[in-house]
Amino acid sequence: MNSTRVPQILGRRTRALALIIGAVVTWELSGRLYQLRTDLLPTPSRISLEIWKEWPQLSAHARVTCGEIAGGFFLAALLAIPLAFTAAMFPGLDRLVEPILACPRYLPLVAAAPVLLIWFGFGTLSKVLLVSLLSFFPIVSGTAEGLHSVPLEVQDLLHTMGATRWQEFLKVRLPACLPDLFKGLKAAATPAVVGAIVGELVAADKGLGYLLLAAHNKLNSPLLFAALVCLSFAAPLLIGAIRVVEREVIPWYQVKQSCVSEASQQKQPR
Repeated sequence: MNSTRVPQILGRRTRALALIIGAVVTWELSGRLYQLRTDLLPTPSRISLEIWKEWPQLSAHARVTCGEIAGGFFLAALLAIPLAFTAAMFPGLDRLVEPILACPRYLPLVAAAPVLLIWFGFGTLSKVLLVSLLSFFPIVSGTAEGLHSVPLEVQDLLHTMGATRWQEFLKVRLPACLPDLFKGLKAAATPAVVGAIVGELVAADKGLGYLLLAAHNKLNSPLLFAALVCLSFAAPLLIGAIRVVEREVIPWYQVKQSCVSEASQQKQPR
């Protein structure tokens, strides 16, 4: 990473951290000065105390939810990426894949939760399948977009040089699609978390979604907010893990992005 880019990244992160700290301090002071009802909106200090007190319970439910997210996300990637690769290798299959990619625009996929629960029961499997369903479409869409990003001129050149379809895929299309593939994986992180929570809210006896509903039914706002805080880390942690893998798999893309950013900064008028 270029040395001129490091201060820019640190500056953005510092501003974001300062904004979060300012919001939390404002929330805490407002709760204390105006004596807000803790059963409606507990202060950050009260939520922190609840997390400390209920950590064994929170961590146990968090492990269940994280397992559902990881299992469903892995299953979605295992199905979506080969499907996109196969469609790219055999152009006639594109006509079959396009209607699949259009499903999220016309169908509320979250509404499939009761159906999956009826078919597969109230256990972990139905939640994993719901996570997989919601994660599948961003992954296959991003991968397919990357595979089709190779210019026609490059494809014609490869054909002129006698490259086979398999050689074109391995040498050009696969490397070209990796940035978009990882974008699709990162875009699927939030739907994966939503799928796990919706499945647990509909029918479950464990998991952070179940804990949210149980705290709501008992009017236990501190525990409800504590579960929300724990849940808020799920998608960022998953995206962070994907970024770590991305930096290892396509380090050249990170260098390219840094160069593009630096060039755009230099073009801006001072």
